Amino acid sequence: MRKKLSLVLVLIFLFTSVLPAFAGEVKTFGFDDYRHRENTVNGTMLYPFWYHDGGRSYSQPLILPGSKWGLIGKVVITVEGNVLYGYLVPDTPPESFSPITPAWSVQLDGNEPTTSHPTLLEKNGKKYVYIGTYSPYLDIVDITNFNNVNQGSLISRPSPLATDITSAPLILNWEGHEIIVNTTGNSGKIFIVTDPLDNFKNNDFYIDIGSGRTSSSPAPVAGGTAFAVGLDCGFQTHGELRLYYLDDILSEDSSGKTVCGLNPTTKAFAER
Repeated sequence: MRKKLSLVLVLIFLFTSVLPAFAGEVKTFGFDDYRHRENTVNGTMLYPFWYHDGGRSYSQPLILPGSKWGLIGKVVITVEGNVLYGYLVPDTPPESFSPITPAWSVQLDGNEPTTSHPTLLEKNGKKYVYIGTYSPYLDIVDITNFNNVNQGSLISRPSPLATDITSAPLILNWEGHEIIVNTTGNSGKIFIVTDPLDNFKNNDFYIDIGSGRTSSSPAPVAGGTAFAVGLDCGFQTHGELRLYYLDDILSEDSSGKTVCGLNPTTKAFAER
């Protein structure tokens, strides 16, 4: 008993002794609100402020300034139990650990909680969250009117060859077109969605990158002119990193739609 008590006291001392180190600049996984992988945040990590019993969550939340919507406070977007939630939280935290009620909720596609991270897109004065699901669907939620987001704000984009889209969608711009890069789970393909909000220019297609599973989040390379994505080849000691330049895999047809190039250049390296 004495040994256990001593251990608890030591742990308490360690946590309290390092608290000042956590009240500073912290690098985040996605690095910025748009998943462009370049940002820091300032704050304290070890104090719980609010809680909501929404279920399991595997996704990194988006934390955005409420001023984007003309609101006071912070907008926080989370995924809990396969439901997308939006919160408006005050800049000043409560004095004690307190419950919080979401401003809205949207049920996502799939029967299991997604592990995809929400990605924000702002275009023409509107705001959208793109998120993969544990199903063959890419979900898009219109959050432009933050106080009026509901199930009708959901747009489901099917990806018939996907088993799941569990990584964060990557949004790039090519020749004025929106290019959404998604993985497809066990099919070993990349799902490319172009101009998803334009009924005249939208086009979807796949790139076969090899035998295996694609579930890593695609990453921008060379200033967004290319992307890299991991391929799990199904062995404990083998995997590949694939690199694609947009100019090599995309072209524009006579109608203005983006289509897949005939001979995409693939570079595989960094085997692990």
